[in-house]
Amino acid sequence: MEKNWIKLFTSTNFYQAEMLKQALIENDINAVLMNQQDSSHQM
Repeated sequence: MEKNWIKLFTSTNFYQAEMLKQALIENDINAVLMNQQDSSHQM
């Protein structure tokens, strides 16, 4: 994470995180999603 970034939200639900990201962007707030899920993890 960059020094000036703030973690705003944590979720295991990708779609929920994406919806929040879009809401922030629509309100002129830069947003980034970071997927830190283990690639060997099977759902």
